[in-house]
Amino acid sequence: RDTHHQMTTSHPKLWRAGGPATHGDIHTELTSFWGKITATIDWCERNYVFSSYIAEFWNTISNFAIIALAWYGLVQARKYRLEMRFVMCYLSLMIVGIGSTIFHCTLSYAGQMLDELPMIWAVSVFLYAMPTDAFREKYGTTVIVVCVLYSAIVTVMYVQNKDANFHEVCYGIGATTIILRCIYMYRENSGMPQLAQVLKFALACYLGAFVVNSPKI
Repeated sequence: RDTHHQMTTSHPKLWRAGGPATHGDIHTELTSFWGKITATIDWCERNYVFSSYIAEFWNTISNFAIIALAWYGLVQARKYRLEMRFVMCYLSLMIVGIGSTIFHCTLSYAGQMLDELPMIWAVSVFLYAMPTDAFREKYGTTVIVVCVLYSAIVTVMYVQNKDANFHEVCYGIGATTIILRCIYMYRENSGMPQLAQVLKFALACYLGAFVVNSPKI
């Protein structure tokens, strides 16, 4: 079955990273608990392999690590009475993890929005939290306005165009800005070994994940 016929049969705007679906794949999807896929993108993991209640098993359960780490961060932030910006970072990360769990479990369009839109807003939260205290005192309001406007505009446009590539580009802009900021912080704090190690490890993880997933995009 060619790609065009597969796409028009299962979903008019569905892009499958793993290639065209077979008759068996589509039958499994249609008879699953969640029914027909309504998301605009389906990652390369085979659907409903372990359960008719979970579309992408490994993509789903791997999000538990994100949720757990975010919860741990929230607990630590409260324990050490950190600023609200740190609480917002961990909270936004938890929301992304929950939304991603719902998306990969159901492959529904609503789940996809609960996953991808929080990613845009979470990037904005991190971008606000990263500058120094002196920078935020001087330009804090401007940063908030820019981040909120960017996230709001992207949200409205993405809901309208439903183009996954658009989301990837918009998210990539924010993520790239964070990476560049981390590199700058690493250079500025080279005399602080522990902080430098954390930044180096974070960069390695993020860039490593991008390299691993880039062939699937």
